Amino acid sequence: MSSKFEQLQRFIKKSDDLCLNTQRTMKDIFEAVIKNGGNGKVCMYFDANGKVKSYTYKKYKENAINCGAYISNQLKDLEKNRPVILKVANNPHWGEIFWGIVMSGFKPLLIDAKTAKE
Repeated sequence: MSSKFEQLQRFIKKSDDLCLNTQRTMKDIFEAVIKNGGNGKVCMYFDANGKVKSYTYKKYKENAINCGAYISNQLKDLEKNRPVILKVANNPHWGEIFWGIVMSGFKPLLIDAKTAKE
């Protein structure tokens, strides 16, 4: 059985190989991340009551695809491949929204949530 450190090294190597292959799209990277995660937990967080919550990569993928479908529907009159601003405070669903934008055919433009309105 391999150590946690060895598992982390393999994960980083796979991620590096994936990111350095310029033939891959963001959707390819998303699928590889989900596949690499297997049945594991994508995140753990505390809810408003201080209770530890978590969900799996499978649920994360489902949420991202549903978010992408919602974004596609809401922005159906816009040309694809345009930037869509993502200005959200850090929370467990941030990544799902990011990937939802990608899945809907738009480009996420990340804005720090603490940036003043202008």
